[in-house]
Amino acid sequence: EKLKSRDTHLDKALETFQENQKFSQDRIATLVEEKAKLEERVANLSTLSNEQQAQITELTRAKEELETEMTKAEESSKVKLQKVEDDSRRIQLKLELMVKQISTEFDSSRKDWAKVKQELTDETIKLSDKVADLEEANGNLESELEAVKTTYTQGGKTSEQQLAQLYEANREKEMLKHKVTNLEKIQLELKEAREQIFKYNLEARKLRNEIQDLKGTVRVVARVRPSKDEDNGNDTEEEEETLECGVDDKSLRLSVENVSSAGNTIRSHEFSFNHVFGPESTQNEVFDEVSTFVQSALDGFNVCLFSYGQTGSGKTYTMTGDHYSSTHKGIIPRSISHIMQYKETLESQVHSFIQFANIEIIVMSQSIAMNIK
Repeated sequence: EKLKSRDTHLDKALETFQENQKFSQDRIATLVEEKAKLEERVANLSTLSNEQQAQITELTRAKEELETEMTKAEESSKVKLQKVEDDSRRIQLKLELMVKQISTEFDSSRKDWAKVKQELTDETIKLSDKVADLEEANGNLESELEAVKTTYTQGGKTSEQQLAQLYEANREKEMLKHKVTNLEKIQLELKEAREQIFKYNLEARKLRNEIQDLKGTVRVVARVRPSKDEDNGNDTEEEEETLECGVDDKSLRLSVENVSSAGNTIRSHEFSFNHVFGPESTQNEVFDEVSTFVQSALDGFNVCLFSYGQTGSGKTYTMTGDHYSSTHKGIIPRSISHIMQYKETLESQVHSFIQFANIEIIVMSQSIAMNIK
């Protein structure tokens, strides 16, 4: 029985071993199949990795080429931009020089014209008085000549005294004719001079308008107010502001320094204007910049000038100032003085106009006159 029991036990063990062996074989087959799949997947992933690596290499090379091209393009753009800025700055300086030259020539010509006009006016008055005296003397001489002729005719005889008087009268008459001729010539020259002055005024008005167009139809000008003692206490402990004017009189730099435990940091802001007046600028310098606007208004063009800024920035001082001080007068009183001077200049000019109107009424009057006849 022991052997039989042992055989039974061995049979079960063998059966279990066979089952385990079969399971192991099946498991090995499954693992071999999975290994083959994994090897295939690894091969595919390796191929894909190689392709991606090649793409990465190609993209890296393209990126480097693009960065090189961008660097070259940026350098080229900087060079071109610098050249454009230099050309623009050079043209701007040339334009400003031309504007100043034209303004100077115009002011000089206007002063010369005023001087010549005054001289011509004085000379005309003197010549007119002299002509009146000469005409009166000529009338007296003609009366004396007629009296001499009458006396000579009535007496029936000649005398050396009467002949001398007659000769002197004729000589003075010729002198008067010569002076009258010269006066007519001077009056003609005066008329031509007035016509030239009128043409010059038209040309000057055109040039002033062109100067305004060259400077720009809209201009922004900044003026920096001088600092006061109480302004030093306005900055907080954390911030301190500094304002600097550019050497080109066209830019401002605002620097803000922040003070903190981590250290001091400075932030800068730059602003550009058509013109910048520093703290040391005078009222006269400011008016010289805007006086062309006043003259353009007198020439018939629409202009606008206004001051903008926060309270206490100096707007009232710039626009009004002190009316009774030649140094501190503002733009408004200086503009009024300029207008009054221009008014006095216009009062000395004489213009003649001929207007044709009511043509139909004239024709009707002619028809009525013909009917009356």
